[in-house]
Amino acid sequence: MAKKKVDKKIRISDEERRLLEIFKDIDENMKKFVEKQIINLAWYTISIEDLQQSIDEVGTVVEYNNGGGQSGLKDNPDVKTLIAYQKHVNTIVNQLVSLVPPSQAKSKLMELMNE
Repeated sequence: MAKKKVDKKIRISDEERRLLEIFKDIDENMKKFVEKQIINLAWYTISIEDLQQSIDEVGTVVEYNNGGGQSGLKDNPDVKTLIAYQKHVNTIVNQLVSLVPPSQAKSKLMELMNE
């Protein structure tokens, strides 16, 4: 478990560096806001990767047993979390792209999408 946490921290740091490079030319007045959003975006991006891997391994439906004699199948809660995280990512990306001049917005968006 500890190794996975360390690995995730490294992956998040790598993603932060990638994103910071994309937005390195942002207006100085917006730097702090952008950096905070990039930290959030990096965390969500790596968490989404982990959720996708978990869903691929476990499936979209999981077994449950509540101990009271009830058992069966239910939706994998990771799917709901994944959808929520993806919405957060979309919001952050839209905020970040809106901060760059219109002439650069498309190229910045393409850089964000290229991994």
